[in-house]
Amino acid sequence: MIFRWREIAYFFAALLVIGAWLYPNDYTRGLMHRDEGDRTRAIAYFRRHLESHPEHKAATLALATAYESAGRPEEAAVPLRELYRRRRGDLETGRALVELLRRSGREAEASEFRWELFADASALPIPPKEALERLMYEAVQEAAARQDDRA
Repeated sequence: MIFRWREIAYFFAALLVIGAWLYPNDYTRGLMHRDEGDRTRAIAYFRRHLESHPEHKAATLALATAYESAGRPEEAAVPLRELYRRRRGDLETGRALVELLRRSGREAEASEFRWELFADASALPIPPKEALERLMYEAVQEAAARQDDRA
């Protein structure tokens, strides 16, 4: 079978386009390194991805998880705060930050941020009632636990 040069050029052009489309981006490469246990490289890839896609929630959450698993919880809070400042009222990001602060022993900061999250989520055009109730319930439980500790 004889091919024309134009057909061969189209074939290789298509291969290049498909190859570029299938080649993993920095976020995917970060996930691969995280799954292999190489936190340092995973953090580098997540950070590089977030430089060009600063509002990518999954990459931000993955970066925070990688920092925390590397024993650097204070650095893990930074990207979560930055994303939350861009997306006020985002409950997933806000709750992730509250939980991170609690796990790292910064209870007062977590409690303060929980109230900020509550205020921002309440101001949304359609406030998520169940999520707000859950935030309030957690705040009440936390206050009751603190009161029991004092007694």
